[in-house]
Amino acid sequence: NPSRLTADQRAEYGIYFAMPAELESALSLLEEDSELASLLGDKLVSDYVTLKRAEAVMLGAMSGEERRRWLMERY
Repeated sequence: NPSRLTADQRAEYGIYFAMPAELESALSLLEEDSELASLLGDKLVSDYVTLKRAEAVMLGAMSGEERRRWLMERY
């Protein structure tokens, strides 16, 4: 669990940044990561980001119960 490591331990493992806490931040960082995009393919990254943003809008319009049910059915 990286959150329990000291700064020195994280550095030893090459962990220099915390994971983004917000989906939009994570998607923006993914779009900017040219090395990962070259491994996964630009189209896959683009399609994934588009899908997750559309999903976030859709889920944001649902009630808490609808959102919970939708997520439980799929994940």
